Amino acid sequence: ALKSSDSSWKTFKSSKLKELLEHEESGKADSEIIPLVHRINSASDFVTTSSCAGRINLVEYDLNEGKKTADFFKKWHRVVSSEEVELALSEYTDKKMLWFKVEPFILHIAAKAITAAMRFLKLVRSVGVKRGGIQTIITGENDKVMIEVQGNGQMIIPVEPVQGEWTKIIVIANQMMIKNKEVIRKMENLKWKS
Repeated sequence: ALKSSDSSWKTFKSSKLKELLEHEESGKADSEIIPLVHRINSASDFVTTSSCAGRINLVEYDLNEGKKTADFFKKWHRVVSSEEVELALSEYTDKKMLWFKVEPFILHIAAKAITAAMRFLKLVRSVGVKRGGIQTIITGENDKVMIEVQGNGQMIIPVEPVQGEWTKIIVIANQMMIKNKEVIRKMENLKWKS
């Protein structure tokens, strides 16, 4: 069975927890999801490797060049007002196409063993998370199973045709962010330790 040795797993987990602490201290960590990240990391079989609580953002990129050329113009990790979005749009001067996006939370987790990964996925599914699975199985001296889970709601629309009509879109975007946060809170209350 795929299972990391205790010493290699502890070393790996310790390095990831140190990275998280550095991100928290520097303000790079997304504060909305930190309580959940700490709950997951309190379990001996899991460690988070990256996370985002979800966000509303304005992203610029040229369709002909693809997402690799994408740049964030503005982002919020919270609900927003129509005025905030309209103000940001009024400040945009580039020629690239601008997109309004609502992105759900995303978590990347390393599990010590395949059975732990399966237990993790079963737990998050119990609170309504539908998007998630095993991404990679790493074998060798440092066996681990990499998992990705995401919230369920997402919206991507081009900005140009919407000018001046943001109220309804912002209401929907904010409802999506609120629902996203509710799922994060439900996951915080799961029994992560076996």
